[in-house]
Amino acid sequence: MIDVLLTVDAIDDKDERDCIGRIYGQYAVRIKAYAMKMLGNEADAEDALSITFEKIIRYRSRFTGIDGHLIKGRVYLIARCTCLDLLDRRRVRERLSVNSVSEYPDDEKQETEIADDF
Repeated sequence: MIDVLLTVDAIDDKDERDCIGRIYGQYAVRIKAYAMKMLGNEADAEDALSITFEKIIRYRSRFTGIDGHLIKGRVYLIARCTCLDLLDRRRVRERLSVNSVSEYPDDEKQETEIADDF
């Protein structure tokens, strides 16, 4: 989270910097709690929070000068999409790790036999 705050401080435009700072102050705890419910663990929730704010900072011009309800909707939409992306990545990792073990069950046996030959 410190990286996010340093990035916010590096924004040149004062209005954008203030807007992103307010968004962070108002929504960071809520986004982390939301991500925690979706992802189920602290580390992934923190990753989701960081990624969400990286995206908000990247598209900060879309957040300045708009109504608070629109900001809230956009923030939660970005957070939701970020959490879904992380869940998809987790599923792919799990599928790959399960397939790598179950797809080639004889590999362990062959490696043992080869090691015995040396």
